[in-house]
Amino acid sequence: MKKTLVALTVGALAFGAYAEFKRNPDANTLWSEEGGNTAYGANAGKEWRTNGGLIIGVKDAKNMVFGGTKDLGRYVPVSQDYPYFIVKVKSNERSKGYNAFSASLPGGHQLLGFVTQVPAGTYVVRHSMNVKRDQFLRLDYYGKQIVIEKMAMVKVPEVAVDMTPAVLKKGGELTLTVKLQKEADAVDVKFHKSYTMPKIKLNGKDSYEMKGDDSGKVWTLKVKYDNFTGFKAGEKLKKTNVVFAIEIIRGDKTEYIYAPSTFVTE
Repeated sequence: MKKTLVALTVGALAFGAYAEFKRNPDANTLWSEEGGNTAYGANAGKEWRTNGGLIIGVKDAKNMVFGGTKDLGRYVPVSQDYPYFIVKVKSNERSKGYNAFSASLPGGHQLLGFVTQVPAGTYVVRHSMNVKRDQFLRLDYYGKQIVIEKMAMVKVPEVAVDMTPAVLKKGGELTLTVKLQKEADAVDVKFHKSYTMPKIKLNGKDSYEMKGDDSGKVWTLKVKYDNFTGFKAGEKLKKTNVVFAIEIIRGDKTEYIYAPSTFVTE
């Protein structure tokens, strides 16, 4: 009987530890939120702080689940040694009204922002922030319910997406690089405007086939930049205004990656 109680207690403790927000769970991860039973409350240093009850957290054994309107957030470590912020969205259920999802760090460091459509898939963005103290990661959500399998900051994600330059000028070269942990047969990229998510075109084309190296793990697109459709003539684009929708094809399966733009235009 005692052995059974001990086993149950250890099992419960192990499950609780797995379900919590984790700092440095492995060498590749600065922090992660995964495993379900996400902690919501009033203390942003220990849990995801909701704003006046407008965001409602849902207890779920496998995922981070919440719904409502406005914002929630918590303090997280941030380091250039772990430059990729990833969010795996399993599903999003829209409300009848406004629907949006965004993430940001202090000082105008916008990580991602989607309005009207919040597609299922993995969101990947490279941040440029490096500070010693924990920073408040703010999530804004307007909708019925979003289900997140994982959120983290890592050194090397399963799919790393990088864009150059930081300031994109007409006539300059835009380079998109996708690095995979597992080889692919093909990688295509399409484009959306993050506000309401309509499809847009880059230099008059709505999609490009990326060029792979011999390993099938590094894929590159290089184009001389002229314009993105869907914006006003002469409009200067800010970070996250454009979403690169990357389709990673392996046989008859396609993985969907969404990478908000990390550049501004002049």
